[in-house]
Amino acid sequence: MEHFLSSLAGCICILAPALAQELGMEAQGLQTVVEGTLDVRRFLAEDGVKPGFRTVTVRVKLKTHHPQEQVDRLKEEFERRCPFHYMLKETGALVDSQWEAVSAGTEEAVGWLGPIPRPQERPGIEVPGVRYYR
Repeated sequence: MEHFLSSLAGCICILAPALAQELGMEAQGLQTVVEGTLDVRRFLAEDGVKPGFRTVTVRVKLKTHHPQEQVDRLKEEFERRCPFHYMLKETGALVDSQWEAVSAGTEEAVGWLGPIPRPQERPGIEVPGVRYYR
């Protein structure tokens, strides 16, 4: 289950910069924390309990000079287009997602992904067994 949460964090790190560019935003860094609460009773064969996450907490800090309102718009667009977020919502998990604009001059000790390259500057990634449809 940790891999699913890691995949959600990975999706944030890949999709958010691309969406920011679409929205005309610049970002100098990105920090994500994703945590989940899993009810393991279904794994133990207890009936009447849904398998999967009960809650998922997402915290994103975006190092940018843009106001919080634009970061909120980025969050909404991400949640609309991320397949992992969609899967979580479909299971009925409660997702608490907070995205915060952090001043571009702010320096944190650890945990920042940055600088964020523009999507066209990133090398292509091929994933065996995955087909992308447009």
